[in-house]
Amino acid sequence: MLKQQTIEQLKKLKLTAIIEAAEALERSGQAKGLTAQEYAAILIDNLYTVKMTEKIERLISGAHLEEPDAHLEDLCMDSDRELDAGLISRLATGDYISKGHNIIIQAAAGGGKSFMESALANAACRQFVKVEYLNYRDMVDELLVLRTDPLKHKKKIASLKRLPLLIVDDWLLSDSITIQEVNELLAVVDARTRAKKSTIICTQYLVDGWPVLLGNCLAGDSVVDRIKNNAYIIEIKGGISMRERFKDDDLKESNHAVA
Repeated sequence: MLKQQTIEQLKKLKLTAIIEAAEALERSGQAKGLTAQEYAAILIDNLYTVKMTEKIERLISGAHLEEPDAHLEDLCMDSDRELDAGLISRLATGDYISKGHNIIIQAAAGGGKSFMESALANAACRQFVKVEYLNYRDMVDELLVLRTDPLKHKKKIASLKRLPLLIVDDWLLSDSITIQEVNELLAVVDARTRAKKSTIICTQYLVDGWPVLLGNCLAGDSVVDRIKNNAYIIEIKGGISMRERFKDDDLKESNHAVA
């Protein structure tokens, strides 16, 4: 049993997990018969588990995911979506991150892109990888504003370059894309490619259509080349949106009756 002085010192060090583990051992009676070394090992193991759990929670919270509770094991694998279970399993290991590979998730609106990207990010966070989610429009607009201050712009590009995993949602979803925007995309993509960092891109557009959206310019071609040739491409098929697929039965019956 921990002495009161030890308990007070642990509290000052914010190591209350050790105190709680010791109290649990005493209540359960498991502390009886343990050597001092065994007792200490149990407390240390519990502290490690608590600290790692807290770290994972901070990483998930700091990633600002669209669906932070999404998990790959809950991914809808209905046959019409034509998802490759083997590929999903490989991506779950996070090996693509260590190799600096990208992932492109293509699907129509409501196809489940946000869930998949969040689930992949969640898996990465649980492997202690820092992740950041950004909306395409927000990312580009911020970079365009920072162009007026070269130093701040350089720092922003550097911070994006360092991220082990960057998620860009609503990729190229814009009424019109200017050459200035394309140049900002190239700055980010080129920096991350050179640093061998992974990016997950979610888009409603097939990769073959990107050059046109990017204005058929050299900078746009460079963006596509750097992403496409280093990426796993996941096309989520199926003509039913996830919102409709999992619509409440009462709503389905009501809408069917109206129809």
